[in-house]
Amino acid sequence: MYSTMLLEAAALRAQAISVLYPEAGVEAMFAEQGQTQFPLVELGCSALAKDPDSLLSLLSSALTGSLNQLPKQEMNIRVDGQNARRAAGEIMKLLR
Repeated sequence: MYSTMLLEAAALRAQAISVLYPEAGVEAMFAEQGQTQFPLVELGCSALAKDPDSLLSLLSSALTGSLNQLPKQEMNIRVDGQNARRAAGEIMKLLR
């Protein structure tokens, strides 16, 4: 999955799994965007299923709550009501 729903899952501190199978054209999508991995996976906020077997294993882990993503989600996805202020601050830094 490569969508805002995955970001919402991570923001809600849910067990998040990104399903990106090679036959779905993942490499072409990332090459087009200049990425090698989905950002939430890189940050440790989401697990990555590359094939049906890994998806089954990750779903099993998610159902037991053992994906251990919460610390990374809390660190990287802040939902404290201050995101607009932080974004404005970063934009102001770029403009200086």
